[in-house]
Amino acid sequence: MKLRTTTPASTLSYAMRVGIVVSVVIMAVMVPMQFFANRPASADEYDAKIQALRDKVSSYEKEANALRARADTLQNTLNRLSADKSKIQAEIDLYQAEYDQLVKDIKATEKRIAENRQASGELIVQSSLSDDIPLVVRLASSDNLADYIDGEVNRTSIRNAIVKKTEENEKLKAQLKEKQAKVKKVLDAQKLKRDELASKEAQQQQLIAETRNSEAGYQKMIQSSKSQIKKFQQMQQELRNRQGIGSGSYVTVGGSGGYPWAGVGYPCWSYGCSDPWQLYYRECVSYVAWKLSSQGYGVRAFGGAGNAYQWPSTTSSYAVAQKYGTNPRAGDAAVLPAYTGGAAWTGHVMYVEEVYSNGSIRVSEYNWSGDGIYSERTFSSSEYGGMIFITFPRR
Repeated sequence: MKLRTTTPASTLSYAMRVGIVVSVVIMAVMVPMQFFANRPASADEYDAKIQALRDKVSSYEKEANALRARADTLQNTLNRLSADKSKIQAEIDLYQAEYDQLVKDIKATEKRIAENRQASGELIVQSSLSDDIPLVVRLASSDNLADYIDGEVNRTSIRNAIVKKTEENEKLKAQLKEKQAKVKKVLDAQKLKRDELASKEAQQQQLIAETRNSEAGYQKMIQSSKSQIKKFQQMQQELRNRQGIGSGSYVTVGGSGGYPWAGVGYPCWSYGCSDPWQLYYRECVSYVAWKLSSQGYGVRAFGGAGNAYQWPSTTSSYAVAQKYGTNPRAGDAAVLPAYTGGAAWTGHVMYVEEVYSNGSIRVSEYNWSGDGIYSERTFSSSEYGGMIFITFPRR
């Protein structure tokens, strides 16, 4: 005998069927609407601002490079410092815009994950209630076979919706983790640029103070710097020859190595030519300080104590080193020749890119030959015997 809808069991079944059908319909309509309404905000609103800032950075960079090509005078140096500062500030603003965009995307992603969790919970409850009704009751309480099939299809749709929302949440979680990691990189890059801007401002003030805003004073200071550096380079070569440090084998010569100041004219030893660590562009020390920082190692500003021979010093205020030794590791700074005390020489420092199983190492560097050029070389274990390797801690 067919059960009628007036029985308690059939009433419950009918209400359940209606509830499920309504829920599935609402879900079918609302989920797409929620997806478009609550998905992470479009980047379009940021694109114009970010592109404008990139254009501004490019404009200031061209201006600074043009000024570097002009005669080395006090006014041109001050102008170059101003152009560099404007470029750096634009880069800081660009990083801020990228950070703001990431923060908004992260909030929208977190909201979407929360909504999916809530929706999934509700669907699981509905599915559980439906599962509690025995198959024979569901079949008997249906008006006809078509109604029964429709009900089963709806039950399957609910389960599929739960699976889809679970899969979507996993993807959103992965996106969230990626964006959070990118936020840290953006903030680190922004801090580096703020340090660079502070360095430029300090250089500008120091330049004005030391030259007393006089062209004659500026030229005298420049000539003194050039003669001192030339003397250091000569002493450096003599000490290399005396200690018999191997020259290694070139892997590549030229290119930039990713170094952001590869396009700066060399030599560039005047004010306005130093990086965030107060080291001259395209010198070995500037490259290695940048390389270490770009790889996540902690390197503070050198404050005038940046010659390579000064790096292996446990009392230095700039090198936040974990250890010094003769056994290289990838990520170390390699200093040569070893400091023997007394002499005022510049030395040379390189970044250890890789340590091979046979004990040889591959390094990257700038200015090995005194020409401000990027290169990579390999050294056998016998060739780097006079080097000191410095390990820096992770930030």
